Amino acid sequence: PVIPRLVELMAQQPRLYRFLHMPLQYGEDGILAAMGRRYTVAEFAAQAAAAAARVPGLCLGTDLIVGFPGETEAAFAACCRAVAQIPFSRLHLFSYSPRPGTRAAALPGAVPARTAAARYAQLASLAAAKAAAFARRQVGTTVAVITETRNARGHWEGWSDNYLRVEILAPGGTLTANRLVPVRVTRVGDGDAVAGERDD
Repeated sequence: PVIPRLVELMAQQPRLYRFLHMPLQYGEDGILAAMGRRYTVAEFAAQAAAAAARVPGLCLGTDLIVGFPGETEAAFAACCRAVAQIPFSRLHLFSYSPRPGTRAAALPGAVPARTAAARYAQLASLAAAKAAAFARRQVGTTVAVITETRNARGHWEGWSDNYLRVEILAPGGTLTANRLVPVRVTRVGDGDAVAGERDD
């Protein structure tokens, strides 16, 4: 399989950033089967857990579709439980919309728009909580940050090698844009943004 080989490369090669996007699509086996996916939630969860264990600080992203035909309350509850348990750091959420001529458009069990919107909001709240928890776990670690822009305080900001928005808590000094800087994360800011001091 591709994922284990890629994870092993990430673990061995510092040049590879610690971000892995594994599209789950949905966290319940019945809906996955209806989507035509050839894996189960348990199989996906095992690969995700193995990746997170092998690559410390790994940012694991995924895609989820809300409101797919046949999504019952029980299916959605199972999906939420699965997403909560899998070590995701970032969730990209999409609302299902029927496309004429597709197999899914002919499936029974259309989800009312209001119900789909409420479920989307519930998963969005879970996504924010998981992103914030991931950011908190990085406090005390050192991440590689690519400098991009300077904020109103004169501090450089950029993205880390594990997909965190980082503010470098020191005046810009000799730093310039597009430099890779080691930063020790000291605190979490708004949402899942973090801040820290240079560690070089």
